[in-house]
Amino acid sequence: MQGGIRRNGLKRCSASLLLTTVALLSLSGCLMSAPKVNTSEIDYQLGDKYMKDGKKEEANRFDSRAMSSALPYAQEGRADEQVLVGKFYRGGKGVTQDYIEAEKWFQKATDQGDPEAKTLLAKVASIQQETEARKIREQQAAEAQKLREQQAQAAEDRGDYDAALLLWWQASNSAAYDQFLRLAVFPVDF
Repeated sequence: MQGGIRRNGLKRCSASLLLTTVALLSLSGCLMSAPKVNTSEIDYQLGDKYMKDGKKEEANRFDSRAMSSALPYAQEGRADEQVLVGKFYRGGKGVTQDYIEAEKWFQKATDQGDPEAKTLLAKVASIQQETEARKIREQQAAEAQKLREQQAQAAEDRGDYDAALLLWWQASNSAAYDQFLRLAVFPVDF
């Protein structure tokens, strides 16, 4: 019986001693809180891994967490985090894909001399140029398509069915294909 009392008493004494030590250390400033750990790069890599493994929900969770972790540091001016935020925007990870926003963050990091940011900035600029060129090509193709359709309709209206057939055939890569089919079976007087 006496052994049990002694052990309980020692436990209480040890706990009191521990609490007293912690209180004294914290009052003296020796006991500091653990530094805040930035896990954005780790979360970014985990998001990539999960995406490659086909686990989109997990990837999105890590990407969102990484973005919210990296953004405050990037706003404070940390080049490595600015690069990471730029990568998020470039790839649409945790945010909507936005090459202009990615370029902004890569430029901030490049201004601080980050070599990776300089490379990524050049890549984003190249992607933007290609996107613009693609838009211009698509617009030109749509305009050419519309012109062919107008020419085909004009040929059809004036009764030049051979020319109309050829023009509708040229325009057949679009929605005008049904016009082409309609003309192909158009009743012609012989």
